[in-house]
Amino acid sequence: MNRDTKIENKEAKGFWIDIADVEVLSHFILQSFEENNAQQKNRTFEYIYNQLLWNREGFQYDTTDIALEKILEVDEITLMLKILTDTKCIIEKQGEMITPDFINSLNKFRGKNEQWNWSKPIYTSSFIKVLDIMILMLKNEWQETDKRIWLKGHAPEGFEET
Repeated sequence: MNRDTKIENKEAKGFWIDIADVEVLSHFILQSFEENNAQQKNRTFEYIYNQLLWNREGFQYDTTDIALEKILEVDEITLMLKILTDTKCIIEKQGEMITPDFINSLNKFRGKNEQWNWSKPIYTSSFIKVLDIMILMLKNEWQETDKRIWLKGHAPEGFEET
């Protein structure tokens, strides 16, 4: 089973990332969505919010995504930039890393057949870099179309870490 998903913008620029990483990252983006009441703004944000919920729950494994390509209007881009910037602040509050215990505690949101058993932390700096890339994508400043993102401590030997 392919464990990667591609996050793209409206210009089909983007990157590949492990689905499990997106599922965890979605938890933090959801917090920012809720703080900004973004799920109430329009159908696009309602769709993305529901997608983030499904990501975190692990039920949509084959369609895990963060649909940046659906964000087209200037006011939508502005709001999503705020959400991603706020998400960086939420993640920074975790300290240097998101512990396996914290990640495994997110199982309360997941179906009983979708439970995690993480043994490695996620460095917050890696998630911050992923969010920075997503911000660049929304600003049309990201030119990559096929880059694979590996979080620090999760890359196979010989692969570049983010």
